[in-house]
Parts: sequence; C-alpha cells; structure tokens
Amino acid sequence: MKHFLIFLLLLICSQLLLSQDRILVTPFNDAIPINEGESAVNKIVQSNNQPSSIQSLECNNSQRYGYSKVDYPSNIHLMAWHKDVMAMWFVAPATGYIDTLFWYGVFIGTVDSSIEITLFKSNIGPNSGPGVNYPSACSDWGYFPNSNDPDQGVAPYPGEATGAWISTVESPYVSFPPFGSVLPGEYFQAKNLRAKHKSGLSSFALSSYCGKVYVTEGDSFFIAMRVPGYYHVSDPPTSWNTSSEYPSHRTWKFYEHATPSCTPTSVKGWKAREFGVFNWMFSMVSAVNAPPVIGNITDAGNKLTTTPQSITAELLDCDFEFPEEAAIDSVLINWELNGVPQNDILMSHSTGDIYNGEIPGDMQAGSKVEYKIWSNDTKGLSSQSAWRQYQTGKYKNQWYTLTPNAPLNEKNISATGTEIFATEFFNPQQPTSPPADDGTAGPFDLGGPFVFNGDTVRYAWIGVNGALALTNEASDIQHVNKAGLYTGLWRIPNGLHHDGTGELNDNEGIPKNFIAPLWNDFLLNDGVTQFGKIIHQQGYEGDPCYYIVEWDSIGIYTDFGGQSSFTTFRVVLNKCTGDIEFQYKNTDASTVAGIVNATSLIGIEKDSSGINPGDWLFANKNGTPNETQPLNSTAIVFVHDHSSLNTITVSKMIDADGNIVTATDRTPKSWYLEIRQDAIDGPIIASGNSESISVNGIPNGNYFVVEADSSDWLPVGYLIDDIPYTSENRYASFSLTGDSVTVAFINVPPAYAQQYRTATQEQWATAVDQKDKLKAIKRKADKVRVQFLLVAPANATAVKIKFGMLFTGSVWDAKNMTAYLDTINNLKEYTLTHSLPARDTILVNGWGAKGKPIKVKVEWQTSPKVTKQDIVSYLKNTPGLPKPNLHNVGEELFPNKYFPTSYFSSSSPLLVGKPQGEKGARSVVHYKYQDVQKSLNKKGQLHTTTPGCLDNFDTNGKPIDKQQKSLPPDKHNNKLLAELIALKLNIAASITGKFPNGLGQLTYSDPDDPAFILNGFTIDQIIPKADSVLGCLNVSVGGTPLIAVDLFKAIRKIDTAFSDIPNFKDTISFGAGTRLTGVKRLIDIPYLHATPGAVPVTEWIPQTEGLTISQYAMKAENYPNPFNPITNISFEVPFEAFVSLKVYNVLGQEIQILLNNETMDEGEYEVEFDAHNLPSGIYYYRIVSQPIDGENGEQITSAVRKMLLLK
Repeated sequence: MKHFLIFLLLLICSQLLLSQDRILVTPFNDAIPINEGESAVNKIVQSNNQPSSIQSLECNNSQRYGYSKVDYPSNIHLMAWHKDVMAMWFVAPATGYIDTLFWYGVFIGTVDSSIEITLFKSNIGPNSGPGVNYPSACSDWGYFPNSNDPDQGVAPYPGEATGAWISTVESPYVSFPPFGSVLPGEYFQAKNLRAKHKSGLSSFALSSYCGKVYVTEGDSFFIAMRVPGYYHVSDPPTSWNTSSEYPSHRTWKFYEHATPSCTPTSVKGWKAREFGVFNWMFSMVSAVNAPPVIGNITDAGNKLTTTPQSITAELLDCDFEFPEEAAIDSVLINWELNGVPQNDILMSHSTGDIYNGEIPGDMQAGSKVEYKIWSNDTKGLSSQSAWRQYQTGKYKNQWYTLTPNAPLNEKNISATGTEIFATEFFNPQQPTSPPADDGTAGPFDLGGPFVFNGDTVRYAWIGVNGALALTNEASDIQHVNKAGLYTGLWRIPNGLHHDGTGELNDNEGIPKNFIAPLWNDFLLNDGVTQFGKIIHQQGYEGDPCYYIVEWDSIGIYTDFGGQSSFTTFRVVLNKCTGDIEFQYKNTDASTVAGIVNATSLIGIEKDSSGINPGDWLFANKNGTPNETQPLNSTAIVFVHDHSSLNTITVSKMIDADGNIVTATDRTPKSWYLEIRQDAIDGPIIASGNSESISVNGIPNGNYFVVEADSSDWLPVGYLIDDIPYTSENRYASFSLTGDSVTVAFINVPPAYAQQYRTATQEQWATAVDQKDKLKAIKRKADKVRVQFLLVAPANATAVKIKFGMLFTGSVWDAKNMTAYLDTINNLKEYTLTHSLPARDTILVNGWGAKGKPIKVKVEWQTSPKVTKQDIVSYLKNTPGLPKPNLHNVGEELFPNKYFPTSYFSSSSPLLVGKPQGEKGARSVVHYKYQDVQKSLNKKGQLHTTTPGCLDNFDTNGKPIDKQQKSLPPDKHNNKLLAELIALKLNIAASITGKFPNGLGQLTYSDPDDPAFILNGFTIDQIIPKADSVLGCLNVSVGGTPLIAVDLFKAIRKIDTAFSDIPNFKDTISFGAGTRLTGVKRLIDIPYLHATPGAVPVTEWIPQTEGLTISQYAMKAENYPNPFNPITNISFEVPFEAFVSLKVYNVLGQEIQILLNNETMDEGEYEVEFDAHNLPSGIYYYRIVSQPIDGENGEQITSAVRKMLLLK
C-alpha cells in the first residue's frame, strides 16, 4: 500500500450578489479559489499533480492557490467496520452555504459501497476537547446508550440516544458529547445522507438532496461518515486517506464494538484519534470576506552552509462583499530551530503579491530549520501554510568523515551475490502493503562484527526501499519502513526510532542503525512483474572484510504504478576499516531512474533510545544540497576514523595448582565468552563457545570481557597482556584508545571451591563448655525458638505479653512485614503501646531463654475492660540445642555410651610415633578421647617447646622405652607431638563427615617456600613421615634428611589452614551426632592444593564395640529381619524427647534419615524403612533420644541394631 502524496483539501464556494465565486479550502483553513463553472474535482486533481511554482494571484475566476504534492501528504489509511463512524471538525473560514462534499477513500467494504453522511454543530473546537483541559489524543471519550441497537446497545449521535451521555474518558475527567444539533438544510436536515464511497476521490452534492447548508465564519462543525449496517457482519473494512500533520484531536472515530485501538483498554464509543486530518473537503458559496490565500513559498532546500536563508511568499486577500477593502495586514515567518520555537520574523512587502523575509544563519552545522507562513488580513481573518524545512550540511562526526562525489570503484556482485527473493521479505501484521513492495528481509549475517557509529553490530535487515538497518542480535527484528509502508517524511537526523512492532501506534521513527544509500519508493515485485533484484554477499574477490548489498535495476513506484528502471546502487561495508561506501551505478535524471535523484534520502544514523538522535551524517534529501547528489558513476564514502580502532582477544585457562602466578600448569578450556561495550550488561559485540574469541576494528571506548558463570569452576583472576590480576569476578573491564589487548580468564577446578575445617592442638586442648570446663557441650536444650501471631480481639491501645521466661526478639506488623514495631530485650513481660484496630495482627519472633516450650499469656487494653488470652497455637515453639565444641567431635571419634559406632577403638586407636620393640617404644596410643585430652593439656600446660622425636622424658631424662597411653606436656613437651595428634583428629573428623570430607587428599606446596622439602606431598603422605620422625627414625626425601622442625612447620600450617574458634557458630547437626560446616575455601589457602585424580576418603570401618549400651539404652527392634525390601522399626521413647533415627551401611556411611531431631512424647512408635533402591547386605540403624529439658534427670538414650536385606 503506497502513501498518497495528496492534499487534504476543503472546498468553499462563495457567491457574490454581483458575481459568484467558488473557493477551495483545505482542512487547515487554507483556500484555493475555483473558476466559475470549473469542476472542484478536477481542481483538486490538478492541484495534486501540478508542481509548486510562483504564480500571479488575482481575485477572479482564474485564481487558485498552488500547493505541491509534498505539502500535506496522506500517509495513513484509517479503517472502519459496520456501524463505525468517522468524523472530523472544521472551522468555517467564511459565511456562506456548503453545497458539495469531497473525500479520498481507499477500501470499500460495504456491500452497496455506500456510507451515511451527517453534518452537526460541533462542541469540539480549537479551545475545547482533548488536549484542552482534557487528556490528549489518543483518548477514550464516550457514547450514547441506545436500547434500540440489538448489537451493542450504543449510539454515536444524540438523535439516536435512549439515555444520557456516558463518559469513558479517564478519571477524574468527565467528557461531553462532541456533537450539537444536526445542521439544517434548505429542505431537510443534513442527516444520514447515503453516498457512494470509492477508492480515490468521491463527492456528494448536498444542495441536490437537502438544499443549502449554511455556516457562519468561525463556527465549528462536524462532518461524520458512518459505515451502514444493522447487525454484526464480517465485511471487509472501509477506509479513508488520512494525513498526520495537524493537531491530534481533529479526527474522531466511533467504535461500535469495544476495541483497544490506540489505547490499551478495549472501550466502545467515540475516541479522539491521534492522526491529523482526513482527506475530506467541501465547497461553499460565500459573499463575504475570506482569509488570505498563501500561494507559492520558497522551498529553501538543504544547504552546505549556515548563511541566512531568504524566503519569498505569494499572498492574496479577497473580500467578495467589499472587494475594495481586501488587504493583507501582516505576514510572518513562524520557525523552529532543531525543534525549538524561535521569534517570528516579519516579512516585508516587495512587489505585487510578493513578500520577503530572511531566516538567520547563526546556527551549527547539521541544524534543522522548520518554517511556515502566517498571514492576517485587516479584518482579522488569518491563514497559515504547511510546514517546510531544510537543514544545514554536516560532513563529519566523531566516527566518520563524509566524502561526496568520490570516484566509483565498483564492487559489482550482480553475478556472484545471493539473490533475496520476493518471498523472503516480510511486513508487520497491521499494513496491507505487499512485502515485496515495502517490506524487509533478514537477518543476514555480515560475516563478522562491524562498528557503526561506535556500536558493534553483526546482522543486516534489508529493505526494498533502498536502505538497511543493523543490529547486534539476530532476534532484534527491524522493519525498514514506517509501520509497513514507505514514507517520504523521514529525515536524518530523525531522532525517534521505532520499536520494531510495525503497528500503526508505533512511533514515527526510523529503524535502528539506519543506512540509507537511496531511500525511495522502490518496488521489487507487484505480484505480476519482477522489477530487478536485490542481492547481498559476504566478502569480495577473496577479501573477507566486505559485506555488500546491491539493488540492481530496481523498480520504482510512480503515479502510474510500478515502473521498470535501470536504477542500480549498492552499500559496501568494510568490517576491517569501518568504512561505508554508497556506490551509484545508474541514477540518470534523464530516465525513470532519474526520479530518485530528486526525491531520495541519503545518510546514516545510529540507534537512539531517546528523542535525541544518535551519531549521524546527512548527505542529501530531495536532490539537495547539489554537491551531494547521487550522480551516475560516483560514490559517497563515509570514511571511518581509523586511529580509533582497537582489537580485543579473550581466552579461558584452567590452572591446576590454583596459583595465578605460576603459568606452567595452565591449559586452555573451551568456554562461553563475551565481549561487551560500555557496561557489563551492555551490547554484545562478540561471543562464542571457544577457547578464545577476538574482535577487531572496534572504536575507542570502555569494554567488558565476560566469562559464563559456573557453580563449579572458580575464578581466581585474569591476565591482561600477561599481567596477572587477582579477582573473583567473572569479568574484566578496561578502556581502549587505539590498542590491541589480550585477556585470559584463569579458573581453578571445582575442588578449590570446597570448604574445609581444621583445628590446632591449642584449640583441641582448650575447648570449654558453658561452665568454662574442658568438657564437651551437653546435648541438653538451652533455648526455645518462638514465633506466634497476636490478633486484636477489639480496638486496643496496648497489649501486654507475659512470656514465663526471659525472652529476646522483635515485634512486626504481620500484614506488612517491612513495618518493624519494636525490640524485646531479655524480658519476661513486655508491653507494646500502639493503636491496634480490631483484627489487626502482629508477629512476635525470637528466642526464649529456657530449653522447653514457652507458655505465653496476653492482656489486651480494650474498652471497657482488659481482654486476657492464652496463646495456644504457635508458628514455632521448638527447644534448641546449644552449639557443640571440639570435645563433642573428639568424643564421637572414640567409642562411648552415646555413640558406640566410632572411627577409633581399642583395635584401632589413635597412634602417634612408630612403635619400636616389643614394648612399642617412642609411640603414644590413645584408646579414649580422655587420653587425647591428657596428652594435649595438663592443667593448662600445653606443648610449646621445640619439635623433636619421642626420645626422652623431660622430667628425668629417661628414654621413652615403652608405648604410652598418653603423654602430657609436663612429661614430654613437644609441639610436633601435639600438632600431629591434632592433625590425626582433623583427618578422622574429615573421613567420618564430622568435618567436610577430603582433607587428607590435599597436596601441600608452599609458593612462599618453593624449595621446601615436603612440597608436592599429600597430607595423607606427610602423616606417616611425621610418625617415623616422631619415632626417632631417619627419614629422607630425595636424599635430604627430613627433620622434626620441617614437619612441624608443615603440619602446623595444615592445622591452622581451616581453623575456627573451638566453640562453633555453624553446625549441620548436633543432636544425632556432630557434623560441622567448612570454614574456608581451598582457594583461600595458597599452600594447599587439590590433587588431580584424588577422591576424598569417606569409607571407614565403623567400630561397634559396646553395642550393649548401659542402663540408658533404648528398646528397639525391626520386623521382619531379614527383610525384602520393607521392614518396620519399632522403638520406645521413655520421655518427651528429640528423636533421630538414621540408617548406615557396614562402612559407616549414612544411607537414609528416617527421623531428624523430631519432637516426640513418651510412648511406643513404629517407622517403616523401604530399601527397594539398596543392594542386599548388612545395614545398621541408630536411634538417639535427646531429653527436651532434663529437669527430672533424664539423659540421652540410644540404640544401634543390625538388620539384613536379602533380595
């Protein structure tokens, strides 16, 4: 669907008592006199096909106003369906009567090709309606109810209403009916007059049907045209030509059915549309004064300079009642500079009907000037012309320098390029223009990144009409048209960019990153004839730098339809240099192709998210400036500033030892990498899954290189041009000014993200309980987690809360959890003084200071008396255990009455040193954790002296000639002994899962001491060496003796690496066995490293001696046993307790948790164990009962039982 370059014209006829004169008037209150007896229809057609030229105007039958086709173009078709109404208001320019209506139509959807016409007095005008103390168009307005309408129950006109006007304008506004009464004719009212509607110009003689319809100068009146229909039918639409160049509340449409149209809501009734005016006209006969007629005006044309611009206008004033009183009072140039209104310029009378004025030239290059002529006669009538515009030249911005009329070095791809067939073009959903007429094809890969006005792009969207758009993403769809149609209204700079929807409510803007070598109304295929071809190609004659698009002998749309031409031109993008070249093979003005020479737009403009344009360069529009015309066998080149081009290469490396400084252990890894511009979330200019990616030819600026996130691989930093930078970020940023930079992300394996825990010999030796005794923390609840809601029973001024124990917590508004009310700090009673309406709810959250459920009472300060309540329902009321200490871990590593399954035992004790001889000299064996405590701490004395072997007792100097069950520091003070005991406890805790697994499999290698004798050994390998040295044996590594001092240095650093305070803040489990979280990541310890291929040791043979528990053993059994695959475990809880029930395999690995610290009353219970996913074999289950308060002497009870699964 092509736009129609036609005027929106009105016809006014005037009849003098002595001589009659008919005048043609536009909807803009412009007038064109019509000769007596001349057809108004022919006059309109002549006006639309005659070029603008200065001509003499006279007040006689031969005079007319001359308008060029570009003054008031029709660029929209507004459509209607059955019972919809189109309407537009006018202001009568003179007093007289209307005799004929004229309008331009497009589609005819009704069966009989007719419409119904009515003329009303208007309640809407220049000073009332939308935009005047009401929301601007597009806006819902209202309707009349109509109980006689069987379809929607609505009416557009007051005469059809069965009720009062209903406003639909947004709150708080209330609208009013747009219409007054129907205009009367001499014989009948001008109401529901049936007229033929056709494509092109239609007319209707009012005087032949209802007689003369009189109007008075200055009155506002509506012309309404309704699509007839009585019941809802699916006829095709009926449409009218519409121009968008006038205030937005002139055109109105009545929607018989609720439709969102240009507003987000679906509302039926009248809407003030955002378009300008319909192409509607009327003729009238007048015998009085008429407003000045503005004839031809100087079309300034675009300029290369900023010198002042002379403007000449032809004006005529006619008074048909008193011709001798006709006179022009003033003529002004109303103008704007880059969209900013300027002071009016008074034009001076020259000769005859000619007036002259001058627009100043004090402006920047690239400025846009818009101007129109405003004229008043001596009797106060005025008229104004359409806007005209020109702009001054701009040949350079920060990225490019424009070179016109460059020699043509053709890169012809007519024989080698890939043709884009007519079927590949597409258009938005809204328009009806065929895609091969005004459509777009794409996306097409440029073959690499291209820098356009500082932005990096990769894909082209190619339009039929001689332009393309560039985007960075293939999914960023562009329509190289205006809502699916060609438009001659675009300029560069345009500023606004369309949003890509292509809908009619999309803005007026151009597509993103617009490149227009020759934007015009071209045609590829009209459904019958193929007009040339459009082709594209990556590379040229083996050079991959180029991307070329060529329009080869493309057709052009004229008033006579599609015409063949020899017009051939192309765009050449050089990805390596950033240059853009427009090549013109044939735009000869002597042929049909020559039409494009004088009517095209040429230039480039960067994407912009706001109303201001991005970087741009304007070359030519409509053949001006003359110096930049697209002449045959010439080129226009946009030369990129090559000094601002840069190169980035980014790669991904895996570092085996976790040390960013060492380079020999790095290997490349394929990874998803990105290079972004301006910000970490800025435009992606290069990306890919590869070991490395590169981009070159990019402009100066700020850049971010980004690696994909991973929960496993851990970033330790990056290299920029081989210089290491430590960082845990997955990006790096830098500024470039003509540089070439390489970036390598350094990652370490997932094992380095693992957190571990250790403790030193001092921490194992000095851990204390709540009473500061060197004992384990008792598994007895010492607090209660509390949370409950309070709902006001009536309006209250305060509420008193009695906790029954000391309580610490906070009070919140339960309906708004961001509304913090107060803090409670260690109180048994608390009063909240706060206005609390009935049913208002507050939340109390915190901890009670005793290890048993809390009992809360509440008193509401209500009227007339206090309301008392007991809280019986709690969100949380759970007693909690204290945090454990290292002694809890140590005790669980040895057999005891609560945890009989252990790592150490009488058959596998904690041994340090190397037993020698029959008596096991120079070694210490610990069968119980109490033995360990004796070795580490003797009444506050710790091991502090120089590390050595277990040679002699300190007290008497005698040799340690037999195995010791403990070796306190007062008998033999030896830091290596104590630290090795601590390390073995740490390893045992890691293997059993009390500390995180895998500690023993880490490799020791100290970067601060690269020659250290134990570098390269795992912790598991260091321990036996330490035992040997502690046993006074000679040990060497690579021929170098290993001494106790070196062993102590390494073991001390290992025990310190992941150490925490001896009373822990974070635990995973305590009630059913102590399990602690990690403290530090492996990557945070520079001298410990993941061992390639090593698997953390988690398998251990549980020591189950003491399965016959003391008097505190629980009753437990399972039936059946053996079983397949389900057995029921029954047990007795002797008192209210926290109960845990877990299943283990023969290696001591936890298989399944059946109960986890569940609160249970005294009684007998049964729990089902389903082993259908487990293999046959022996399994153990362990049940532990932890008293809630222990006030009556209750103690922990537990039981371990064996069961056999047979499948």
